[in-house]
Amino acid sequence: MEKLWNRHIGTGISRDYSVQNYAQALIQFTHFGPGCDRICRVCQWNVYKVVFFLVSSSYVSTAAIGSYCPVICEVFEKLAQQAAVTPKTSEDLIEMSKYMLYASTTMLNELKYRINEQLAKLSHLLDMSFISAEHKDQNAVTVSWVARIDPIFRGNAVMIEECKFKFEELILKTTESVHKRLDDLEPKLALLDHMVEADHVEEYVSIMRVFLGKLAELKHDIKWINKEEKLFQFALSKYSNNEEFNIIINPFAHLLFTIYLWQLKHKVWMDGQFKRLHYEEVVSSISDFCCKY
Repeated sequence: MEKLWNRHIGTGISRDYSVQNYAQALIQFTHFGPGCDRICRVCQWNVYKVVFFLVSSSYVSTAAIGSYCPVICEVFEKLAQQAAVTPKTSEDLIEMSKYMLYASTTMLNELKYRINEQLAKLSHLLDMSFISAEHKDQNAVTVSWVARIDPIFRGNAVMIEECKFKFEELILKTTESVHKRLDDLEPKLALLDHMVEADHVEEYVSIMRVFLGKLAELKHDIKWINKEEKLFQFALSKYSNNEEFNIIINPFAHLLFTIYLWQLKHKVWMDGQFKRLHYEEVVSSISDFCCKY
C-alpha cells in the first residue's frame, strides 16, 4: 500500500504541479470495482477540487513566505546603515544610544521571532510542495542576518563610546577655557575705577564694548556646557564670578552708553543748525534721558 502511494501520489506532489495528474492518481489509488463509473466520476471531481485547493494554498503560502524575506532583510539593512552613521552632536549620540539599545534587544527579538515563524511555515510547506531555489536563497539570506547584525551592533557600541569620550573631553576643555577667561577678566575690571573723565567717554565706550563681547562669549559657552552636562546627566556647573561680573559691568555699560548718546545729542543741539531743531523731538529726547536715570 505504501509503495503504491509513493509511486502514484508522493512523486507527483514532490515533482509535478499538475492538479489533474494528482486527481487521476488518487482515483487510481481508490481501486473502484466494475460498474462504479459514476461513483468514480463524482469522486474524481471532488478529489480534483481538494487537490486544487491544497496545491493552490501551497502556491499562496510559498509566495507569502517569499514576500516576507525582503521586508525582514530591508529592516536589517536600514538598521546596519543607521548603526554606521557617526553622531555629530551630543543630542545625536544620546538618540542613537537609546535607539541601538532598543534595536539590539526588543527589535532584534521581534525579528528573530518573525524569522523562526517563517522557517516553521517553510518546513511545513517542504512536506507538501516544492520550494524554488530563489525562495531558498531568500530564506538563507534572511537567516544569515541574525549572525551578520551582531558585529554591526558591537562596532556601533565601540563608536558610541568613542564619541562619548570625545564629547566629554570637549566639555572639559570648554569648562577649563571658561574658568581661565574669567580669571583673566577679573583684574581688568580695575579699569572701571579710572573711567571718570567725561571728555573720554567715547574711549570708555570702546573699552566697554570689549568687556561686553567677552561676557557674551562666556554666557554662550556656559549655556552650552550646562546643556551638555544635562544631556550626559552630570551635575550642572555654576560660575558665581561670572554672575558678579555681569552685575558690575552691565549697569556701568548702560550708564556710559547713555552719557555717550547724550553728548552726541547735546553737540547736535548746541553746535548744529538751529533751523533743523524740532522742539518736540528735543523734549522727547530729554525726557527719555531723565527716565533712564
